[in-house]
Amino acid sequence: MADSLGTVHHKIKVTPEKVSSLLPGYLAHIDEPYADGSAIPTWLLAEEASPLVTVLLSGEGGDEVFAGYDTHAAMKARKIYRRLIPGFLRRNLIAPVVNALPVSHSNSASSSGPRGSQGAVNLAFRNHISPGGRY
Repeated sequence: MADSLGTVHHKIKVTPEKVSSLLPGYLAHIDEPYADGSAIPTWLLAEEASPLVTVLLSGEGGDEVFAGYDTHAAMKARKIYRRLIPGFLRRNLIAPVVNALPVSHSNSASSSGPRGSQGAVNLAFRNHISPGGRY
């Protein structure tokens, strides 16, 4: 592959010992703990590449920038819904109907609080949950 593209590839061997030794430094540099399976490999890649290059480009963050998650579409739908439908209708007519719908746990990315996954459309209509309960 490297020959056909005219690039130079390097291997990085990741061992439990290597990960364990880098954790204190890694944790000191992140704002808060988070569950991202690619964080440690990305850290190791940057660490290994830093003597050779100044900038590394990756696909990390592309979903957030280009609204690639169902949650982003749901939030856009929610803004439109809240702008077009008066609050008294949302609270007194739509919310009771939406709360009566069955809960689906098949798409945890669009979870909306204590009732679990609601799907993008259902999430958009669950406006009566306080902002703290939505996220």
